[in-house]
Amino acid sequence: MQGTDMNVSTSKLKTPIGTIAVAMTERDEVAGIWLDDDSDAKAFDTWLTRHGFEAQPAPEIPATIADQFDAYFAGSRQSFTLPLAEQGSAFERAVWKELRFIPFGGTMSYGEVADAIGHPGEAQRVGQACASNPWLIAVPCHRVVASDGSLRGYAAGLHMKERLLNHERGLLGMSF
Repeated sequence: MQGTDMNVSTSKLKTPIGTIAVAMTERDEVAGIWLDDDSDAKAFDTWLTRHGFEAQPAPEIPATIADQFDAYFAGSRQSFTLPLAEQGSAFERAVWKELRFIPFGGTMSYGEVADAIGHPGEAQRVGQACASNPWLIAVPCHRVVASDGSLRGYAAGLHMKERLLNHERGLLGMSF
C-alpha cells in the first residue's frame, strides 16, 4: 500500500489506557492504531504523510474493532483478528507477522524474532520494524524485549509497554 494516494477515515475509542485513534482504509482495513496523545498524534500525522493518506474523521469506530479492544482489556481476548492493510517492507511484514505468534503474556527477544523469521543476527532491524509497527496492541510489539528480558523501546513509551505486559500477565487485574 505504500506510496498510494488513499483516503483513510479516523475514529477514536476510549480504552483503559487512554483514547486510541484508528485509521481505516476505503477497503475497511485497519491502516493504523495509535494512542491519541500528543507524541503519538505527531507519529500518526507523520505516518499519514509518508504513506500519502488523507485523513477524514469518521463518526464512530467500527463495532468489530471496538469489541475486540473491549474484550482485550477485559481479559477475555488474547489476540486480534482485524483486517490489516498490508504495508511496509518484506522484512517488516515478516516481523509483524511473527509478533502475532507471541503468546498473550509472553515475550520474545529481538534476536529470537530475528531467528524465527530467518534473519539471525538482525535484532536491531527487528527493533526498527517494531518501532515502525502502525498497529498498537493488535500487532503486539510490546511483547518484544531485550535479550536479558529487560524492556527496551516502545512507541507508546516503556511505561505503556510495562502496563500492557502486566495486564496480560494478570498482574494488574482488570484495572489500569
